[in-house]
Amino acid sequence: MTRKKKAAAILAALALVLGLGPGALAAQADPAAEGTVRITAEETDYRDDLAESTVKVAVYKVADVDENGLFTLAERFAPLAENEQWNEGRLGAETKMQDLLDGTMALIVPAPAEDAEAEAESPEPALAPDMETETAAVDGEIKLGLGLYVLVPEEVQTERWVYTFSPMMLTMPATVDGAWSYELPVSMKAERESRLTEIVIDKTLTSYNASLGPTTFVFDVEGVLDGQNVFSNTVSLTFSGAGTQSATVSGIPVGAHVTVTETYSGASYVPADGRVSVEIEELPLPEGENVTRVPFTNTYDERLVPDASVVNTFVFNGTGWQWTSQSEEG
Repeated sequence: MTRKKKAAAILAALALVLGLGPGALAAQADPAAEGTVRITAEETDYRDDLAESTVKVAVYKVADVDENGLFTLAERFAPLAENEQWNEGRLGAETKMQDLLDGTMALIVPAPAEDAEAEAESPEPALAPDMETETAAVDGEIKLGLGLYVLVPEEVQTERWVYTFSPMMLTMPATVDGAWSYELPVSMKAERESRLTEIVIDKTLTSYNASLGPTTFVFDVEGVLDGQNVFSNTVSLTFSGAGTQSATVSGIPVGAHVTVTETYSGASYVPADGRVSVEIEELPLPEGENVTRVPFTNTYDERLVPDASVVNTFVFNGTGWQWTSQSEEG
């Protein structure tokens, strides 16, 4: 699903969360005025990480507002005019906030069709934003004329994290203590996930005894981040001759302390340099095509012991670790 289609789907069930206030107003709003939405980040920890970031915000104008705080739905939101809960298409400032928060007057907007045929006929989404603007993720601002808006921030990537933000609905102006306010502070609610990277294990076998058949080498990969085990996997490489093979291990959180250990090196093969474990401090993202590589080298030790191994794989299924085992014999 594209970002714009995702935004349209969000609009299909989004209730008002900001802006309208109950009660009479002391003065009329200025229909020619322009207000400022001041963007902040909700969590202190997030603020520090987002301090140097910018965020692109898609702005959807749902309705115009007049000097009395009454709303007229934008043309593309016309289906709402048929909903009696919207007072025949006009939403007044006297509307109770609780009615909006509990979903009684939730916004109902048809999302674009998802099927391939409709996509081919209309490559542009039905609900493209009225405006896209880029602002600071912390303490930025967006200028808006009078109206009812939905703001959909795009995701932001920092060195270690990917941030996603909930969409926001607001009015410009809002009512504060019976008066119009054209300065609206908005706190973006953020969720974050670790950015993921990978390593490549390069295994070299300098000499090989063909009479013993294929030999398998097994590696455990463990990742720890902020004191928590965040990655665990086992990979294997099977050789039928001397040479070098590689295995890519993906899905490791950026910044993790990674330990790669050769837990099985074949029955008749030994590490050429005696090294069976490698540690990587703060695993980085690849720089261009340069991914972090971990080399291991083995050689034949002149013994005549056929190879046999068992590869155990542990996969986190969302509720616990699932174990599978595969036996390999030379």
